Amino acid sequence: MLSFGKRPRELAWYHAGPMLFGDWGTSRLYVLGIAFAATGHASLVYVAAMGVLLLVVAGAYTAICRAYPEGGGVYAAAREQSKVLGVVGGLLLFADYVVTAAISALDAFHYLGVEHPARWAVGALLALGAVHYFGPRRAGVLALWIAAAAFVGYLVVAACAAPHLSEATLVAPRAPLHEHWTRLVHIVLALSGVEAVANMTGIMVHPVGATSRKTIWPVAVEVVLLNLVFAVAMNAVPVPEHVLAERQEDMLRALAEHYVGPGFARVASVAFALLLLSAASTAITGMLGVQFSMARDGEVPRGLARLNRFGVPQRALLVATAAPLLLLVVQDDLAGLASLYAVGVVGAIALNCFATARARKPQVRTVERAALFGVAGVMGAAWVTICVEKPDALVFAGVVVGTGLLARFGARTYRERANPVERAPFPPEAPRLLVATRGDFDVVERAYERAADLGACVVVVLVREASFVFGDRPVEALDPALDPEAAALLARARSAAHDRALPVRIVYELSSSAMSVVADHAVTLGVVEVHVGGSRRTRLEKMLRGSPLEELRALLPDEIRMVVHRPVQGGARA
Repeated sequence: MLSFGKRPRELAWYHAGPMLFGDWGTSRLYVLGIAFAATGHASLVYVAAMGVLLLVVAGAYTAICRAYPEGGGVYAAAREQSKVLGVVGGLLLFADYVVTAAISALDAFHYLGVEHPARWAVGALLALGAVHYFGPRRAGVLALWIAAAAFVGYLVVAACAAPHLSEATLVAPRAPLHEHWTRLVHIVLALSGVEAVANMTGIMVHPVGATSRKTIWPVAVEVVLLNLVFAVAMNAVPVPEHVLAERQEDMLRALAEHYVGPGFARVASVAFALLLLSAASTAITGMLGVQFSMARDGEVPRGLARLNRFGVPQRALLVATAAPLLLLVVQDDLAGLASLYAVGVVGAIALNCFATARARKPQVRTVERAALFGVAGVMGAAWVTICVEKPDALVFAGVVVGTGLLARFGARTYRERANPVERAPFPPEAPRLLVATRGDFDVVERAYERAADLGACVVVVLVREASFVFGDRPVEALDPALDPEAAALLARARSAAHDRALPVRIVYELSSSAMSVVADHAVTLGVVEVHVGGSRRTRLEKMLRGSPLEELRALLPDEIRMVVHRPVQGGARA
């Protein structure tokens, strides 16, 4: 029996909301400065138009999240229409994450005011890649505290700026209609982050439609309102327009210095910089998820889904770390990176809205479907404008999508054929044991000895703990190319059970919560004992990821005995 396990639905709106704020709320740290540098005292009009567009997209994604309760990112939605279209959508989203990581890391060090911020950004991305190798679970909690601190900083700046908003110099933009459109497209990168919500629906608490709605709308309203306040506040700073435009890399720090004071600005900038680095970390996670999903489906080389012992796809991590680093080597200017930014997210949003509108999902009402087609049209027009007005963005998108499609062609051409693991029936009256292993065959053998003594059947469970399972699509077989170590161990376990004449059932799963899967199978199959190996995590790993044995012990009911097999030392069994 093989499956990819369902992730526990534990994400409430008050968890997902701050995570979305970490994306949408971060974008104002560079979008507002870019808007002022591009349009000067007419920037309020464009920021307001961007706010309207953000609210329209927010409405579209409430429908998308309701339509795809098991994960509605662009890859999943577009894949229902065409596998190639799904890959293109996933690659556009990957391109968005690459620029997000690069621009967030770079701007973090602009806010800290260090020399050579690009060099610092490269070092930070390398450090984040190293941290992601261990897949620490508690990083999300730290990110929420950082987001809260930055939000407090935003509120203080807005409150201190409020009495001076009437002093703003506001100018009505005068230009042909097509130029207004082009200027708006230049700052549409503020939409980045909304795709993350669609990917979260697979772990949102039911009803997903209500949870996603409560997640999206408070954040969307906050982002629009505070962006408008800051847009007016920028135009109320009594300095020449060109002087303030020079602060586009750290505009919120400039506002904090003017309206609150230099001391507060230094402290707030640390929180802003940490929020930007947190956004870069989230982007790396997003790149891992996109690669993992496509590799699991055989759309790109399967090796990208190979997990290390911490449940992280390490080859995908290498790509996710290297891509933004290479981008920073080629382009280390904030405005230059911004010119590449929107091509990914705008294309992904357009494709997701189009695919959902065409899917004829019963959860999507007729009016919503028409609105989704309309949003797809607007975002599609924005994407074409970006490609025409910004040749570098078109080249960047072409490189990412072209490389991905080339990898897809290679993966589909040379992919190995999977060998299914058989499913064995159990005698109805025999007791059952469950043995959970991460790769230690000694634990399986010792559980087999116990089963032989009791005349019991055995369930062998191997759960790869993965933090990047998006959607729950069962598979028919374990592909040895995806997880060769697991395939070898399970074949050995099946052979050893056959030699001992033990009825055995094999379970292989991918899950973000391995112990929950083990406990679920133990209860569902009615086992009398659960056999596990001793934890091999270091103290640092336990601090970052918790103790799996303690977690399992808490999940198992009292009537199921938990047997821990310590590692063999000196030839004797502990």
